[in-house]
Amino acid sequence: MRLFRYIHRWRLGFFVMAVLGAFWGLVSPIVIDKVLNTNQLTDMASLLKLTLSGLGVYVLFNGLQYLSDVVTSEATQEALVNIRRQLVQRKLYANEKAAKSDAINLLSQDVEFFHDYYVEEVFKFVAMLLSFCAVSGYLILQNVKLGLLFVILSLLRPLPQLLLNSYTEKVGEAQGVARNEVMAQLMDFVKGRGTILHNQSNQATFADMKTQIMDYESKRAKY
Repeated sequence: MRLFRYIHRWRLGFFVMAVLGAFWGLVSPIVIDKVLNTNQLTDMASLLKLTLSGLGVYVLFNGLQYLSDVVTSEATQEALVNIRRQLVQRKLYANEKAAKSDAINLLSQDVEFFHDYYVEEVFKFVAMLLSFCAVSGYLILQNVKLGLLFVILSLLRPLPQLLLNSYTEKVGEAQGVARNEVMAQLMDFVKGRGTILHNQSNQATFADMKTQIMDYESKRAKY
């Protein structure tokens, strides 16, 4: 998690908001159930109390979500600013031979690519990890067996997706190979159609081509 070295002011706030968000996800159903208890409606005063309580829960929930988004956005911005600053100081100033185009690409496109495919994913992973730890801890405190079962099943959850991705990748590669073979055979047929017709071997060629196309379509359907 070397990324968090580039966050100074917002580092603590990010973790605090992530933890609060995790615990709020746990207690929000209980709070909503307690607050919005329609059995307590007896008069206009109780209805007004219920309305104000529901509004308060709504404001609290959306306020926490908004603060979490603000803190995450500020932390991301601070990280990117510090990364660009260190790139300028350590890479560009220290290397006078660096081309201007490379420097511009490094500070613009490369950093933006780094943000889209790394920074955001790291922040999401940390938030999910804290949420997972909070839920696991709560369930274990309530029921050890149920909590441990939740932890085990949660850790095994990515396994089917990994197996599916591996299978999809293999099927995609097989489809690519079959497609190249079909395209190569079609090109050979187009280039040598005169010879094929002259030798009266078109039936055998069509039969072979049909086999190749059927094999390709079969692999494409699986993909």
